[in-house]
Amino acid sequence: MKTDTIFYRLFQSFPSIFFELINHSPTEAQ
Repeated sequence: MKTDTIFYRLFQSFPSIFFELINHSPTEAQ
């Protein structure tokens, strides 16, 4: 899906910002 690609690119470029937007910390996601 196009949306998934957008989020994937955002995650690759700004992982910390992405996690902050979804209110989760990188350690929690792992």
